[in-house]
Amino acid sequence: METHPAMPLRRNGIATLLALAATTAACGAEQSADPFKPPADTIPALDAGGLLGESDGGGLTACATSTSDGELKPLHMVLSIDVSGSMCEINDNPVNRNCANPQSKWAQLKLALSSFFGAASSRGISASVITWAGDVCKGFDAPLVPEVPLPDTASLLATAIAKQSPLGATPTHAAIDGARRYASALQAGLKDGGKVAIAVATDGLPLGCSTLAQAHASAQASNAAGLPVYIIGVGKQATNLKSLAAAGGTVDAFNVSSASVVAELTKALEAIRGRAGGCSLALPTPPPGQTLDLKKVNVVVESSPSSSTIPYSQDCADPTGWKYMPDATAPTGIELCAASCGQMQTGKPRIVKLVLGCETRVK
Repeated sequence: METHPAMPLRRNGIATLLALAATTAACGAEQSADPFKPPADTIPALDAGGLLGESDGGGLTACATSTSDGELKPLHMVLSIDVSGSMCEINDNPVNRNCANPQSKWAQLKLALSSFFGAASSRGISASVITWAGDVCKGFDAPLVPEVPLPDTASLLATAIAKQSPLGATPTHAAIDGARRYASALQAGLKDGGKVAIAVATDGLPLGCSTLAQAHASAQASNAAGLPVYIIGVGKQATNLKSLAAAGGTVDAFNVSSASVVAELTKALEAIRGRAGGCSLALPTPPPGQTLDLKKVNVVVESSPSSSTIPYSQDCADPTGWKYMPDATAPTGIELCAASCGQMQTGKPRIVKLVLGCETRVK
């Protein structure tokens, strides 16, 4: 049995404030001997309308005292993009370079980024783009345009990227250092409780004034500063970048082949969003005059036309569950476990609701 924080229980005289149910009900039943198992008479029959978790057989409308939207904390993605001359290669052929050719790595990358920046599914992300190349290993800490909330309906990011002309060597360690400086400043100025992630997209190993050992050191320094470095390898050199991703604390690089850059880059960016941003929620606010009872919090995911209650699992042994962060003793927020977070990041639109007043559900 999982432990759960003990908080004062408020049972008698609690009125249901849930407008969605359009009814008023009292939650005065005797408490179950099992603190995680609600009394039988607080679980109404399955409702065809799918109100607050009822589509999974465990409705909450009869005992809920309030509900609120669970806002996922935003992700601030710093994209550090390699614009070295090899990005103009077609099918990774070093003697066949033409950035204007739609089959070149650069043309494919631009198309993929434009698609990701403009997609409705990118809502909740704010993006900054820094480009880098050349024989000088310094700088690369200023975005092309100020950070843009996605979807980028004005195409500010895509327009700025389209103006770049790939040329020169690959100063990878300087690019990571620059991205870290910018990301650190961005993180320090955040007021929305969000997270910052660095993603480096490159088609090869360091070249020119930068070495792989230097790049490893830069990635390690960034990870130590709380900014893991995600590596997206574009083209056949991608497999050689695994060690750089490991140094940056992200285990492995995302491999994007030259033949399907658009689909694979989009998939990689969505995966980075899930890993870096997670699914963090602020603690719910109880109704005025009441105290938050941590034993009476439920997380519901609504996905029209149905909804379901996510089980509590503090150690995330149930990957479809949720937990308190940083712990259940003095939590400051809620985090969805891996599987439930993944469902929020992909597929059809889902809305998280935080429901107070009913015994916390576990499986």
